[in-house]
Amino acid sequence: MLAAIDLLLLSIFGVKERTLAQFNTLITQAGLTIFKIIPITPILSGIYCRKQ
Repeated sequence: MLAAIDLLLLSIFGVKERTLAQFNTLITQAGLTIFKIIPITPILSGIYCRKQ
């Protein structure tokens, strides 16, 4: 089921998988810092950010 959802997001919304380093770069460029990462499932995590 999750694989089907992944494919749907990738094809319809142009979503792509990112590494933590890639997320950190994007978040830093937005003027934020990561302060907490919470695993939701084995393949999905929530990233909490703060203003720098």
